[in-house]
Amino acid sequence: MEFVLRHYFPGRVRLYTPSLCRRRALAESTLGWLRKQNGVVTARINYDCSSLVVEYDKAHDGLLRGLIGRLRLLTPDELAARFGVVVSERAAASALPVLGALGGASVTTLFMNHFQPVAHGHFTVRRLERLCGVDAVRVYYESLAADHAADEPRRPLRR
Repeated sequence: MEFVLRHYFPGRVRLYTPSLCRRRALAESTLGWLRKQNGVVTARINYDCSSLVVEYDKAHDGLLRGLIGRLRLLTPDELAARFGVVVSERAAASALPVLGALGGASVTTLFMNHFQPVAHGHFTVRRLERLCGVDAVRVYYESLAADHAADEPRRPLRR
C-alpha cells in the first residue's frame, strides 16, 4: 500500500493513505479499533483527500509506540480477525504499512525530542564561544564541572 507521512508533531499524525481509503469497510473498522486504544483522542479519515488523522495524548506516546510495534507483527489474517471484517489477504496486508508509518512517526518523535535540546545546547555554547572566546567558555565550564563532579572521577573534555 502506498502511504505518505503528510505531517507529524507530538500528539497528531496525518497520513496520506489512498489504499486504505478505497476499502471503506477496512477503513471504518480500523478507525473503530484506533478510537478504542488508550491514549488515542480522535481518529478520522477524510475520504476526499485520502488521509488518516490520529490525535493522541502525548503522555501515552510510549503505549502508542508499543501498540504499533505489536501490530507490525500481525499477519493479514490476524489483522482481519482483530478488526472483525472479512477482507482479502491483499487488503489486510495493505493496512499494515499505515501502522508501520505510525511507528516510524513515533521513532521520529523520539529522535526529535532528544536531539532538539542537544542541538539547542550545542549552538548556545557556540554562540557564547563567539561572543566571549573559546578559552573563556572552556574555563568557566571546567569550573562548573569541578563544582558538580566532586564525587565523580573527572573526565577530560574533548577539543
